[in-house]
Amino acid sequence: MEASVVVCQCFVAGCLGLGSSENDWMQNHFTHLFVDESSQSFECEALVSVLAVGDDCSIVLVGDPKQLSPTVRDPVAARAGLSLSLQERLMGLPLYTDNEHCVMTTLLANYRSHNALLKVPSELFYNGRLKCLASPKISSVCKDFELLEDGENFPMMVYDVSKGKEMSKLDTPSYYNIEECEAVAKLIEALIRSENVSIHAGEVAVITCFRAQVLKMREILRSRNLSSVNVGVVEDFQGQEQKVVLISTVLTHKHERWSSATGGLGFMTDPKRFNVAITRASALCVIVGHVGYLEDSGSYWTALIDYVRRNHGLNGDGNGEALDHYDYEEDYGVSQFIQRVEELNLLGSGYEEDRYELAMRGYFQDAPEWKVILS
Repeated sequence: MEASVVVCQCFVAGCLGLGSSENDWMQNHFTHLFVDESSQSFECEALVSVLAVGDDCSIVLVGDPKQLSPTVRDPVAARAGLSLSLQERLMGLPLYTDNEHCVMTTLLANYRSHNALLKVPSELFYNGRLKCLASPKISSVCKDFELLEDGENFPMMVYDVSKGKEMSKLDTPSYYNIEECEAVAKLIEALIRSENVSIHAGEVAVITCFRAQVLKMREILRSRNLSSVNVGVVEDFQGQEQKVVLISTVLTHKHERWSSATGGLGFMTDPKRFNVAITRASALCVIVGHVGYLEDSGSYWTALIDYVRRNHGLNGDGNGEALDHYDYEEDYGVSQFIQRVEELNLLGSGYEEDRYELAMRGYFQDAPEWKVILS
């Protein structure tokens, strides 16, 4: 092969040598191997490319263990370790934890998000080490949006849809909430039509936790000529970013069939999904949902609602009374957010050591373990 750089998926790397007269050409050809998003790859998947190169090849695994792990639908396989990526497993070995060898580094510079949007994930998942280096031309495009109390300093909002109700079809546990879809559509229209904001539908994304909501959301947006808005579940947005992100939480009350072994909804109690969802926006993040349910969920969303309320970011049907305003300066009240998370026992002193338990717990997908077909 004459190419000096080859870009392909992991499994394709195992096919590059097929039909070649030299069986070991890959071991002698490549000097460096980069596996991107390796934290979301199955270990067996990553090893396809890793084992194909020679001993002298430098291997770099690039990924964020605080974000999505490999998606495993079978809970037995997840508990057996299939949802633990190669990168996460290696990071738990002494070679990577004793700080004696320069074999691991963390990228701390963030060129994507507004500082206020970055504060929560930075303190919650990265020990407050992330540095906001985003250009104001990107992070401040929505600062004058009419629905924001202080868009320049706090471009985050929770829009309460207290009259919404989730529904599902008989043959699937995936839910949709028409009232939330309508609210999302109205917010996007208000944003695009605003004379104070220069943005188009292609720069807006909608993230939700159920495929049924994705389909219903796309249907309603198309009816309003907003088909260029990117709509998907959390997994669809790993590694992506948009100027404006709206998160539709769908649910309005607890459902037993969506409860995990620890008693909470998978989407609500999963820190990795929460982290991905709230870190996709660069200029404006809007959570659209039933505020009462989110506040009573005892999850990260509970603390986030309190955080947004303190910064006068609540809007919608029945947002209630805002708390007294505090002079947070650059903190934006994030210390109170972290304190609230600790009160809910969402972190605990052994949070870092719980990485393997979290990775091997598996995720609650909107796909049933069995299906009933009605004819």
